[in-house]
Amino acid sequence: MHELHTLSCIGDMTIGAFGAWLVNQKQSIMSGIENLKKYQIVIIYSVFGIVYFFRDVLLFSTYFLRIFERPFIAVIILLIILEQSFSKNSFIKMGSFKPISQLGIISYGLYCLHFLGILTTTTLTNVFSFNTEVWQVILFETGLALTITIVISKVSYKYFEYPFLRLKSKLSYITK
Repeated sequence: MHELHTLSCIGDMTIGAFGAWLVNQKQSIMSGIENLKKYQIVIIYSVFGIVYFFRDVLLFSTYFLRIFERPFIAVIILLIILEQSFSKNSFIKMGSFKPISQLGIISYGLYCLHFLGILTTTTLTNVFSFNTEVWQVILFETGLALTITIVISKVSYKYFEYPFLRLKSKLSYITK
């Protein structure tokens, strides 16, 4: 596990920031995202599914591919985020589901702190030997890790992020 802190994922954040900048600065990029065809959306999600289920086989088979594994996955996820945010032809908008939308408020904490939830969960399930069956790992361990991560992220948002966000209006300046 080499991804134990935010700095190990800083490249992913950079790709996301670059994508946000592109759609903000280049109308042609924004237009392309807005007008994605249904088949293009299917391709984006299919590539994500293939990479999700076959990541080790596809991207870890050679050292050359390992170099591009993280940026490649980050670009796929960026395309999904942009599609969800701007495409007129989406099959479904996840933001229309209130529980999913609420997770967006704590998304920075989910991103930065998810390994605390995962490490806490794997430690607990190892101590109590509750990860010996496949169903325990898939259902229980995953659910517990997600729950712990959400709790940690909500606490982080309330006591750390939100106070800084309140300062934003006092410290911001007009750029355009």
